[in-house]
Amino acid sequence: MLLVVDRVAYDNKDEALKPVLEKLCTVDCLPQKKEGFVNYVSNFAKVDKKTAERVWELIVACKEKQRKSKLDYTETIKNLGKEKKPKKEKKVMKKSRKSEDSKLEKQVKHLIALKKEAGALLRCHK
Repeated sequence: MLLVVDRVAYDNKDEALKPVLEKLCTVDCLPQKKEGFVNYVSNFAKVDKKTAERVWELIVACKEKQRKSKLDYTETIKNLGKEKKPKKEKKVMKKSRKSEDSKLEKQVKHLIALKKEAGALLRCHK
């Protein structure tokens, strides 16, 4: 809660709340419930309850914002791990690929042999 109060004091745009928030930054412990917080702040900072409630609302809004950003971050991290990875090829596919590769190799060898024969025939006819 104290870190949230520090963040609210840093981000605060309202000059009327600035002294109250600065005083709260010096405290070591703050009540966590609204009623206790409002009473504590109104007595400690010597402000009316309406001002103390405004401070409470700022703190609650900041907490909610931090909670949402944390949830978004964790969702992003979870989604990164769930990216679809390419599935491993099945053994059947591997076998068919091997047979296709061996057919291609045979065809290449046959073409090389034909080329050699054609070269030999051309040399003979010169």
